[in-house]
Amino acid sequence: MSPSSEILHNNNDDNSTTSTTTPGYVSFTSLKENKLKSLRSNTTSSTALESAFLSNDDDDSPPSSNTTKLILTFTSFVLSGTILAVLSKLQALTMYNYPNFLNVWSCVLYVPLCFLYILPAAKYKLIPPEQLEHSKTPFLFMAIFDTLASTMTTFASVYLPGPLLVLLPQASIPMSMLLSKFYLKSKYGKWQYAGAAVVILGI
Repeated sequence: MSPSSEILHNNNDDNSTTSTTTPGYVSFTSLKENKLKSLRSNTTSSTALESAFLSNDDDDSPPSSNTTKLILTFTSFVLSGTILAVLSKLQALTMYNYPNFLNVWSCVLYVPLCFLYILPAAKYKLIPPEQLEHSKTPFLFMAIFDTLASTMTTFASVYLPGPLLVLLPQASIPMSMLLSKFYLKSKYGKWQYAGAAVVILGI
């Protein structure tokens, strides 16, 4: 084969997709592929570094507004529960001889006071329509149990001392753990068991 025909043959091989290279030499296609691989690896590493940098910035960010709202809500629940316990005992001292009237009167007032915010919420679409169309049977059982709880709380506030009014409701913590473990197969840690044991010892 002449030198000129050999040069033409090499040029055709470079332009073809399946080129054969002479031993000891590297083809232009392989060089281009290596360059692309190095560029891809550099791009991937830079992207990883950028994402890591952004994640570190997020870790140092201040607490969100949701955390503040959660703390305020929890504090308001604690304060309202404390005020409710104190007022319950004060009204029980005044109405000591009339616990039945106190129980019936609180249950009678409960219904219109609840509808004072249920009806406006339903009118202004604050309650979703699918919830209004839901079966009322579960709410009936909830009302029955809530009435029983209100009755027992009323008589307890009349005949029990103030400290027990605060301690006895805490029994709901170990009881809830026991029922959830039996029915829902829930699992708890050692600190949760320790907290429940402290509640039981306090009672």
